[in-house]
This record gives sequence, C-alpha cells and structure tokens, in this order.
Amino acid sequence: IPLVPPADPVSIYAQSLLESLHLGEMKTEDLDGAVTLVGAVCEVLLTNRKIRQVLGTILQISEPIMERIVTGSVLAVILGKQMGFESPRFLGRIAVSAFLREIGLGLISKDLVSEELLDLPKESQEKFMQHPILGSQLLDQIRGIPTEIVQAVAQFHERCDGTGYPQKLKRPQITTIAKILTLADAAYQDVFSQKPKWDNLSSFLLSVKSSKSEIFDREILARLKLPS
Repeated sequence: IPLVPPADPVSIYAQSLLESLHLGEMKTEDLDGAVTLVGAVCEVLLTNRKIRQVLGTILQISEPIMERIVTGSVLAVILGKQMGFESPRFLGRIAVSAFLREIGLGLISKDLVSEELLDLPKESQEKFMQHPILGSQLLDQIRGIPTEIVQAVAQFHERCDGTGYPQKLKRPQITTIAKILTLADAAYQDVFSQKPKWDNLSSFLLSVKSSKSEIFDREILARLKLPS
C-alpha cells in the first residue's frame, strides 16, 4: 500500500486531533481502542488519491466539519462496542463508514456547505440533500469499498421515522451501521460541539433512550450498555 504523502493536510489534522482527543467521562481503554482503530482507518483510506482529494476539499471549506467527522468516527466505534458489537470486521466497517460519511460534502458547491441547511433557499436545500448520494456514488466506484459501507454513507442522514434525507427511508430500510452513525453524529452535536446541549455522553444517551422519539432505532438503543 502506498504511503500517505507526509504533508497531506487531512492526515496531519486527523492524527493531531486524535492524539489530543478527550471525551469527558469516557473510559481510557474504550477511547484508546477507538482512537487507534480510527487512526489506522484514516491512514489506509488516505492512500486513495480521490478520497484524499475530496476530504482535503472539506477541510479547506470547514475545519469544524472535519472535526465532526473525526470525533464522530471515534464515537461511532465506542457506541458500536457499547451495543455489544465485538467483531473487529464490523467495528472496522463502522469506523470506515463514519470517516467517509460526509465525503459528499466535498462534491457539492462550497456555498451550500458553508451555510446552515435551514437558512438555504428550498432549491439549494434540495441540492445540499443530494450529498449523501453523491458520496456513495463516488465510493461505489472505488475498488475495495464494500457495499455495506456505500449503503451506510448513502443512508447516514436518513431517520427511522422517515423525516431524514435524501430518500426519506424508514427504520426497516436503513442499515445498522447507518443507524449507529446517525446516533454518533447526534452525540457529537449535542455533547462535544461548540454548542452542546448536554454535559456528558451518558446524559445524552439516557435522554435518547427514554425519549418517545422515533428518530433513532429503538432496537439499537436497547442494546446500549451505559456506563454505571
């Protein structure tokens, strides 16, 4: 496998963030294991020139989006383990899917990415909401990317109650990995972003599990073993 160019900005950014990542009450061994896996996935994926190029475009547009991608990938692996998924192969696919989940943002107009979705005109919103499909189509053309990962990237913005995009799929149509990515991204936004709604991950997960909302899959929520 060819090495990632040493000056590649995405690799430098991701590895620097992973080395300094702190997720509150997270157990050290859980965090370390997830960070190691995501770091390895990052290095392998960035050997592909097209993936490196598109993720580099995203980093140029918005460093906070790249932070969400990297941190959300770690969270996805941790949540997958807390749900009882122990297979290295499956956890690896969670990590790869999470790291590539927003790659479609590098394939649409920069103006669309720099604005909040709800602030965009309707026509622009519709263009923005095609980015999961564009990302999955790109990955489908790359040799060695499993269909399971392509599907997860296409479905990451879907919601179990049918309110997501771009296809408004419902729970039975959405893959398990996509459902885990959705939960991990919400956890990042509500706990670890610049505008958190919760003080820690456990509080967020307890709230989601006790909620009557059908946005997240009840079966995977039931699998969660929260820290005592």
